[in-house]
Amino acid sequence: MNHTSTAPTPAPTMTPQDCNLLQTLLTSLLRENQGLLILAQQQREAIRNANSAAIERITTQQQTVLGRIATLEHNRNDLVNRVTKNMKRPTTGAPITLRFLCQSAPQSMRESLLTLAANALAAMQRVKEEHQAVGRAAAMLANHMEGLTRQAARAMSGTGIYGNQGHVRATSVAAGFDVRM
Repeated sequence: MNHTSTAPTPAPTMTPQDCNLLQTLLTSLLRENQGLLILAQQQREAIRNANSAAIERITTQQQTVLGRIATLEHNRNDLVNRVTKNMKRPTTGAPITLRFLCQSAPQSMRESLLTLAANALAAMQRVKEEHQAVGRAAAMLANHMEGLTRQAARAMSGTGIYGNQGHVRATSVAAGFDVRM
C-alpha cells in the first residue's frame, strides 16, 4: 500500500518497544471496530424486523465493545503523548495524526504500521457509515409505528374524541345521550 504524504517524514523517534505497543493497539482497534461493524449490521437487521429483544441484546454488546475501544484509545493517547513529547509537530498546534506517528517509526516497521493504521481508520469509517444507516433504519421504524398509531386512532375516532392527527381533542367530547324512559 502506498502511503505518500506531503508532510515531511519525522526523524525516527519511536523505539521498537513503542512500535510494538502501537502495533498491538492498532491491531486491537481494528479487531474491535470490525466487531462493532458486525454488531451495527445485526442491529440494523433487528430494527428492520422490529425485534426489540435483539436490539436490546446488541446494544448491550455494543456498549461492551465501546468500553474496550475507549480503553484502547486512552492507551493510544498515552503512547502518542509520551512519544511525541519532544517531537516537532508538522505545523504549530496541529494534532499528531496516526500517519505522522507511524512515519516516526524506524524504517523497518514503518510500512507495516502505516498499513495497519490505514486499515484501522478504514474500519472506523465503515462503522460510522453503518451507524448512520442504523439511525436511518430506526427513524423509518419510528415513522412506521407513528403511522400505525395514527391509523388506529382514526379507526377509533367515530365518537369524535380523536382528531385527524390521532390526538385527543380537548374541545370534542361525546356528550349526547337520551335520558327519556
